[in-house]
Order: sequence, then structure tokens, then C-alpha cells
Amino acid sequence: MERPEGAAPRLLLIVHQFFPQFHSGTETLCERCARAYVAMGWEVDIVTSVITDRAALRPLMDSTVLDPRARALLSAPEVPLSRYLAYDHAPGIRVHAFTHSHDPRHGQPRFRREVTDAAVEGLVAELVARHRHAWAIMFHQLHFPLRAMRILRRAGIPVSFVATDFFAVCPIGTQQYDNGRPCRGPGPGSMGCVRHLSDMRGWLKRLHDLTPSPIAWPWLEAYRLLGPWPRLPVHPWQNLYFLLERNRASRRFLRACDLILAPSARIERSLVAAGAPRRRLRRMPYGMPPPPRLARRARFSDPAVRLCFAGQITPRKGLHVLLDALDRLPAGGEWTLDVWGDFAHGGAYARDMGRRIAAMGPHVRMRGTFESYRVHEVLGSYDYVILPSTWAENLPLVLVSALQLGLPVIISDAEGLMDAFPDGRVHGRSFRMGDAGDLARVLADEIARRPAYDPAAAPAFPDVESFATALLGRSGRAGAGG
Repeated sequence: MERPEGAAPRLLLIVHQFFPQFHSGTETLCERCARAYVAMGWEVDIVTSVITDRAALRPLMDSTVLDPRARALLSAPEVPLSRYLAYDHAPGIRVHAFTHSHDPRHGQPRFRREVTDAAVEGLVAELVARHRHAWAIMFHQLHFPLRAMRILRRAGIPVSFVATDFFAVCPIGTQQYDNGRPCRGPGPGSMGCVRHLSDMRGWLKRLHDLTPSPIAWPWLEAYRLLGPWPRLPVHPWQNLYFLLERNRASRRFLRACDLILAPSARIERSLVAAGAPRRRLRRMPYGMPPPPRLARRARFSDPAVRLCFAGQITPRKGLHVLLDALDRLPAGGEWTLDVWGDFAHGGAYARDMGRRIAAMGPHVRMRGTFESYRVHEVLGSYDYVILPSTWAENLPLVLVSALQLGLPVIISDAEGLMDAFPDGRVHGRSFRMGDAGDLARVLADEIARRPAYDPAAAPAFPDVESFATALLGRSGRAGAGG
């Protein structure tokens, strides 16, 4: 691919949301890779979304990255969707964002926007024509119209994909039913998705129950081919046609990728089942920066064992399992728990967890959120990091960061958490996923015995530069084959 004379070599990174508005695991991974690429000599364009819900806008509006035009756009009483704004995140990293809402009543339904959005596709086409990127890397495809992949392919830009969760094969990202049972995937005609999502709409569930799958799915395929004229709901504020199109576009996207990195065995199996070419799949844990040299306190230097939960306040992260387990511990035990997470955006579940924590007294505290660059500093002050996840995880960065520090962890035996330990020996303890009684037993034993764990026994992980280089499928240095 030829580049305009004198132009800096550039990479295009795609992620569903980004700093300073959000800084969870996927955003942090993308940001770390972007900085690694700048250090290698690249310039980086990041395509992302700005969520216009008022509470979510606050971190962005409080930052200094917005110019007056973008600030005026986001200050409007009703922020229009699919509008463009840009800002500099760091030297060499330019963010190109389009407005989006988590409320599907605003503008196009989510499934439709995942298939096509003319404004976003126009932005991608303009960026590619202007900069002729040497490579594109997608860290998360949510909020990104998958038809924009055609623009990248027509421009001859290789595409890598980091499968940080199940969104490539599951419209709700979990590949799990509400009762915790794993889903086998969309299946022929997306009947698996129709079965799951129609639980929220009685008429479609009844129709499905009365119609065997071999008869139903050809009719669904015919419906998709006819077009979106009947607005048949399959999920609140969604359209059955765009659910079917979304799944079809996701399969095409996976087949079009030049390289796919999966962090866990479960995600890898799901991608293969969805049609991802095996020859382009590679399993690799996330790259991590080296932990700073911390003056970490000695374990158990305080009378109380210090426990830490850090993650999203959602049911699948299992905070309720941990609180249930703590309720079962003997009274008067010497332990404390700090809960790090955003309770403002977790809906009814987060409010319920907040009330439970407030009623548990001084043993348990809500600590809010922390910037991702402080993760080692924060985790380094605890005796255990607890991950009670209730779903097949995606190798959370909190887990990897704790293990980098040599901290013992207490984890559910969920896939994606156990993948961090290739030999099956957990650096700490594991318990049965979703079983508060089993977690209480493990906690009581650890608090009573206070065993010593050798930090050197914790598993090692690749560095950020190695991971970022692997995504390019070559040396990674700017100009190396670009």
C-alpha cells in the first residue's frame, strides 16, 4: 500500500468506547497498545463512540480534551446521534468519535446501527482516504457498523481483531442465558438468539415453542431476505430483521479478518463455531505493562485480612455471590472488603448492591473507581483480590494485574479466569462458580490459616509491546512492510 509522500505511517484502531469517558478493560487494552505503537514510530487514529446519556457524559465534559465546537454539541438538551467530534488523547493519538446512546429509543435501534450507519461509514471512508492506514485493529465491534469493514477491505487494509468478549458471536455479548446456562451460539437461522431474546416478548416465544427449528429457521431466513418492512420486535425497541442481519454481518466480519486473537479457550471455541477461520485464529493472553516497583506492604501486616473486589457492578461479575458468602462468615472475623466499581451506571442491580453494602457495616466499603494506570498501586495494598464471576470470563485485566504483583487471588472456576493458569494450579484459591457457600468456605479457611504464597509462583504474561506487535503480524516497527 502506497502512502502519500511525507505522511507519517498510521494505524487505525477501533473500540466501542474510550478515554476519558470510559476506562474499563477493553478501553485500557486499546489505549496501552496505542501508546506502544506511538513508541514504535506510528501515529494512531482511534474510531470510537461518545455515549450521550447525561450521566455518562460527565467525565468527558469535565475533561480538557474537547474543543468549543464539540463541547457545544454535547451540551445540547438532545444530543443528535451519529455526529462527529475529534480530540487528541495523547501525542500521536487522535480520537475520532461519533455520538451514540445506550437508549435504543433514541435514533436507530442498536442492532441496526451495528449493521449499518451511513454517517459512521462516511467517517471511516474519509479517514482511510486521507491517511491510507497500514493496518486496522478492532478491539470491540459494538457501536461500529460492520458494513464499514467493506471500506477497509476495498482499501486493501489488513484487519486484526481482539476478541475481548463474545459480542462477535452473541448480540448481548455473554453467550449465556439469564439463568447462567451457556448458550451454544446463534445456530441455523439465528434460532438460538431468537429463542433467548424472545423470552422478553411473549408472542414470539409462543410461536417458537409451537414451531420446530428445522421448520422455523427457513422462514426466518426468507423474512430476512425480504427486508425490514414488518417491524417485528424480538427485544425491547429492536427489530427481528436487524437481529438476523447483525448476526450475518458478524459472521462475514470474522471471515474477513486477517488475524484474530482470543484470550481464552471458550472464546476461541465460540469463534470457530461461528465460522472464524482456524488458520487465522491465535490464542494469546493480553499484553501488560510491567508493574512499578511498589513499596507494597507485607501481607497480613494489619490484624484484618484485606480483601478487594474491582470490576463492573453487574450480575455477571458476581458481587452478589461475594456478599452472600461474607454474610455466612463467622461473626467477629478479622477481615475487610473494599469494593471498587461504578455504582452510578449499573441500574437496579448496582443500587441493590449499594444498599446491601451500606447495611453490612464497617467491614465493607464502596471505594468508587480508579484510573486504569493506578491498578497496580490500588491492588498492591490488599492481601487477596476476589473475582467471583458468574460467566465465562475474558481474562480480566484486574486478574492479570493482581498476578503480576504476585498477589494471591480467589476466583470462581469460570472459564476465562482459569485460563490464566495454564497448569491448572491457581495462585490462591478457586471455588464453584455461583456457589456462595463454597466461597464462604474458602474465605473462612484462608482468613483462619493465612497461608503464604510465593509471588514468584504467579504466572507470567506478555508485555504490551509484544502483544501490540503480534496484532500487526510482523515486526511492528513503523515502515516495516507498511
